[in-house]
Amino acid sequence: MKCYRIREHSRVTFIMGNQIQSDEMNRDRMSGRISITLVLIDGRKISLTHVMGEEEYQLFDQRWERFKTSEEIFFDLGEFTRVVAT
Repeated sequence: MKCYRIREHSRVTFIMGNQIQSDEMNRDRMSGRISITLVLIDGRKISLTHVMGEEEYQLFDQRWERFKTSEEIFFDLGEFTRVVAT
C-alpha cells in the first residue's frame, strides 16, 4: 500500500494511499512553485507547496512518476509546506 509523508506544523504525518481519492500536481515555471493537492476519500483536501529550481524539479518529477507507476510504497513530501485554506 502506498504511503505519503507530509509535515503538519512541527510534526510528521503519514497519509495512506487508500485514504486518497485523487492527487494533482501543478507547476508554475516562472516562480518554480510546485503545488500538490491530495483529495481524501472523506472530501478533505491537503494542499502542499514547495519552490524548486529546474534541475531539482526534474529529479522530483521523475521520483513522482516512478512512485505512481511502480510498486514503491513510500513518498516523502516532508520538504513541502502545507497550505492552510482561509
